[in-house]
Amino acid sequence: VRSIVERIRQHIQEKPPSKLKMSASIGYVTSNSMDDNLLEMFKEAEDKMYKQKIRTRDQQLKDAISIIEQSFKEKFPADFELSQNIIRSVQDMAMFKKMTREQQKDCYYASLFSRIGLLSIDSNDRSHTKIPELGYQILKQIPGFRDVADIVLSIQECVNGSGYPQQLLGDDIPVPSLMIRIASDYWYHKKFRGLSKEDIIYRMSDDVGIIYDPECFKIFVSLNHLE
Repeated sequence: VRSIVERIRQHIQEKPPSKLKMSASIGYVTSNSMDDNLLEMFKEAEDKMYKQKIRTRDQQLKDAISIIEQSFKEKFPADFELSQNIIRSVQDMAMFKKMTREQQKDCYYASLFSRIGLLSIDSNDRSHTKIPELGYQILKQIPGFRDVADIVLSIQECVNGSGYPQQLLGDDIPVPSLMIRIASDYWYHKKFRGLSKEDIIYRMSDDVGIIYDPECFKIFVSLNHLE
């Protein structure tokens, strides 16, 4: 039985490569006695199948993330580099706020893919407000990424309710979205407009309480890697 299962898996792996790999989860159990309970054997085989399915699903998630990340990096190298700075800032803010490991993981991926919506935008139309919504449409298709997608969707929201696309007020905006908005705007001005740290902080300070969350902004400006 093991040999048959391995041949099936090998055949699947040898299929012509595509962007998303095909997989199969197989569970089996053998017996040398006619007295064994068939229902218990079926249950054992099913349990093994589900365990294999979980391992396969985790690998498929990693593959999907890798494909999207590589595509983004190849098509928009400057924006990918920008996302690395955003990740560092947001991770530091998340640690300062003592977020859980799972929350920090969501912050990481939401920061990494905060500009992934560029993949759905015409090269001549880099409308800033469209990026999060289009990124949401991409990320919500990834199993287990719904929270990350929701964070990305809300990046362009403003604490006074004047943001996009849902006009959410401060407390209704996910905290990671508030942090990413601050880090994203800062590093965008730094990388693409060449402004100094002092000039950027001065300009952004005018929008604290309007665009930016006051507490998150205070944490952000205290970071040591903004040069």
